[in-house]
Amino acid sequence: MEAAEVRATHGQYTAAAYHYWRSNRNAKAIQIWYPNRNGELLRGQADAAFAVFGKISQHGLSKSEGKALALIQAELYKLQGELTQGCALLEAQDC
Repeated sequence: MEAAEVRATHGQYTAAAYHYWRSNRNAKAIQIWYPNRNGELLRGQADAAFAVFGKISQHGLSKSEGKALALIQAELYKLQGELTQGCALLEAQDC
C-alpha cells in the first residue's frame, strides 16, 4: 500500500494501480487509474495497465467500479486490436 501511495503522489498511476492490485485493493486501482488513463496511455503504459487490469475481475466491485473496469479493459483490448473482446465486456456490463 505504501508503494502505491508513493507512486500515485508522483503521478505514476499505472505503477500505483499495480501496487493496489497486488495489495488486493482492486477498487482503489480502478479509482486511481480511470481518471488518469489518457495520460498514462500517452506515456506508453498500455501494456503495463493491461497486465494489471486484465487480471481484475468484476467480483466484489460496486456497479460503478465494475463499469469503469469494463471501460478500462475494453479500451486496452481495443489498443491491442481485440475489438470483439472489448465489445463483449461492454455489452456484459451494459455500458
